[in-house]
Amino acid sequence: MKNALSVAPATLIIGTLESTKERAQNLMQQAFCKEQNCASGACSNCKNIHIAHHQALWISPEKKYTLDILDPISHKINFSLDDGDHFFFVLEKADLLTPACANSLLKMVEEPPHGYHFLFLASQAQLVISTIRSRCHTIYTHQTTRIASSHFLRHFMGNTVSPVLFLKELQTECPEDYETPERLDLLIKHWSEQHIAHLLEQQLNEAANAQKMITLLQQAAQHAPMPGSSKIFWRDLFLRKDNAL
Repeated sequence: MKNALSVAPATLIIGTLESTKERAQNLMQQAFCKEQNCASGACSNCKNIHIAHHQALWISPEKKYTLDILDPISHKINFSLDDGDHFFFVLEKADLLTPACANSLLKMVEEPPHGYHFLFLASQAQLVISTIRSRCHTIYTHQTTRIASSHFLRHFMGNTVSPVLFLKELQTECPEDYETPERLDLLIKHWSEQHIAHLLEQQLNEAANAQKMITLLQQAAQHAPMPGSSKIFWRDLFLRKDNAL
């Protein structure tokens, strides 16, 4: 009997290289494992997933993606799969996709033929081209402890805010420029979860505010701070947050 699979046609997996690869392998295990009680991935079929599987194509460029690197996808996806079969395209380092490469994938990612799945692996969601990112279900495999415990970020997670305390904590923490994308990812994840929760509870005003925050954060992610200006970046975003809600 073929395995049923609850995996989106396109999934963006965010985390470290090892954690994203592990999550991708776990998703494929759902499709390919033939052992009913295999929970540890110890059966022979699962072991093949971790090496090479005939129903998966892994792509890992050394530098930027080029169109010729993606040619095998266009070739394979033209073949119809049998009912219940699955095939996975796993694109590591998805943040290296160029606009031209992303555009070549859009139709396939948005409406893949039956049984085909795209898994995009990246360290930070906001580094992936927005046209790809918006078509994917996003999974986060980890949160960096230092980032998650940041005090000033909590002022972006609710409506009750003390500007004086925010500026004090921002000054104390002195956030690093390179941490900004991951901090924004963390906030987008928080508000995305809030948005879904409010919709499920039919709290439409709260859901609308959550969507405003998601939009604000996504826009901010398109304009990373210049070197040495992260505190100005977060101060300005704080002011824009109050105007948005």
